[in-house]
Amino acid sequence: MASASMPSSVPLDMIPASAPPKGIKSNFVNPDTLETEIITVTVASSALALGLVYIKVYSTLRITRSTWYDDAACVCAMVFSLAYGCLLISTKGNAKHGGVNATLFRHLVF
Repeated sequence: MASASMPSSVPLDMIPASAPPKGIKSNFVNPDTLETEIITVTVASSALALGLVYIKVYSTLRITRSTWYDDAACVCAMVFSLAYGCLLISTKGNAKHGGVNATLFRHLVF
């Protein structure tokens, strides 16, 4: 196993995945992040989706005066989408190179 030779005192987020290209030095102290892009895309797409779900449910209630399974599915999907967006925004300081998922699921080390 490769992980058996690694020292246990070194955090996994301080070990590079591979050697950097020539002329570039690894920066683990203050790396480039995607915070602004993640927040912008998450807020914009969530606002657009929330507006569209509102229009769909409102028009269904206005025309037919009742809802159906598709309306409940849209609202349920919107709730889960907003929860995921909040999760992404709450981890904004961890959007370092390596992906957000590497930080969200750091506790899952095999």
